[in-house]
Amino acid sequence: MGLEPLGRLRRSTCWPSRPARCATRTGGCPKDRFTTTPDGEAGLNYLCPSFKRFFGHVAAPMQEMAELLAHGRAPSEFIRRYDTELTIARSREPT
Repeated sequence: MGLEPLGRLRRSTCWPSRPARCATRTGGCPKDRFTTTPDGEAGLNYLCPSFKRFFGHVAAPMQEMAELLAHGRAPSEFIRRYDTELTIARSREPT
């Protein structure tokens, strides 16, 4: 298999027949597509649930940093604010 067909295979979706159902649409490495969808369709990327969890976790912070960049501001502003909010939340946890 040449590199071009492999590249097309990697760019294909992680949800075998219904790409719209895959929130991340990463495709990933073909070697990781060995599990089945909830409907029993073969070829689901083994890492798909992890991709969904990761991208779901970082979506809001990444959007906020993108907005800062779009307005000519440094994404580090978000990091400082996030760190402050995390410190306050941790201080409220029961000991």
